[in-house]
Amino acid sequence: MEEKYLQLLWSKKAFAKNRFKTTCGQEVEVLNFGEWNTLNGPDFLMGAVRYQDLVFHGHIEFHIQSSDWYLHQHDQDENYQNVILHVVLKKDREVWVQGEKLLTIEIESEIDPYDYANYTRNSSVSSFIPCEKLISPMLINDRIQLHILHQKYHRKISDFQHGNDLLYALFCSAFGRKYNADFFNEVYQHISSDELLSLQYQFPKFEQFITDRILTPSITKGFYPKGNPNLRLQQMLFAAPYFLRDEYWLNLELSQLVSYFKIVLHPSPILFTAAFLNHLLINVVAPFLYFKSKQINQHEYETKAFNLLRALAPEKNQIVEHWKKLGIFVHSSLDSQFLIELYSHHCKMKSCMHCLIGKQILNQ
Repeated sequence: MEEKYLQLLWSKKAFAKNRFKTTCGQEVEVLNFGEWNTLNGPDFLMGAVRYQDLVFHGHIEFHIQSSDWYLHQHDQDENYQNVILHVVLKKDREVWVQGEKLLTIEIESEIDPYDYANYTRNSSVSSFIPCEKLISPMLINDRIQLHILHQKYHRKISDFQHGNDLLYALFCSAFGRKYNADFFNEVYQHISSDELLSLQYQFPKFEQFITDRILTPSITKGFYPKGNPNLRLQQMLFAAPYFLRDEYWLNLELSQLVSYFKIVLHPSPILFTAAFLNHLLINVVAPFLYFKSKQINQHEYETKAFNLLRALAPEKNQIVEHWKKLGIFVHSSLDSQFLIELYSHHCKMKSCMHCLIGKQILNQ
């Protein structure tokens, strides 16, 4: 049985009901099946369930066996701390998250073996990209990669006239990522960058700002109701002066740039993992350098943006893993950013006629 098949059923709401029994025999009502996530992190984002008269907002993870949670090392990944429901074919082990048993439902009895047999025969269902049997690393070169990344960055910066506005928007978006994007967009909309900078080391006051200004249900989305998004907010407050005051880092040499952020963020009371620091450099610093290049017409900033991506480790997510299975090389974050953009804005939409790689294949 493939895990992707279970996810497909869930995404289509292909079950005859939205009420399930936990492995302890208690009822769980699924209020929101969530959004299927093809990037790094839990399989379905921003779902909601009712359990024992309480509504939980958070993420939903799928596995064939419950012990796969530990096999995949989700217990060591902070992205999985907000999972509220574990959907498995078979439970063979208890899973604990933040000191509590993770709600688990088994769906083996819901599976139609004839439907699964049909799924495995239908190659189009499991196809990742239209040209997956034809693509090869020989069709990808630096020119194509940079062409796709120019498109991505142009889309990111096109709505901004002022560098400070763009930098703050990138900064908030990077902390929200996909699963808490709504909440951190509210922070961007209701708390100015100057106000955020004035609150450094004053986290209780920052929390009060949020309470006073952001009156929306999205504040709890992605977190246990009893919890609080303290981790990312504390990191955000600590990191703000180092990212938002770009005069500190804009003109540093590439070798100094990465070291600068490692040094200034090291004293943070909330650890910045190497992966999350890379995420910030990829999604805040690199696109801002590109914007600066266009704003003042200095190509050196664009070159530095792309060289920064070449110097950083590639991202790890389902899209990148699919490309690897097709034999596509992923050595740096420039590779992973290119492949994510290619998939999201060309392959997924089947716009092969507008894709430089697709045109090569069609012309063969």
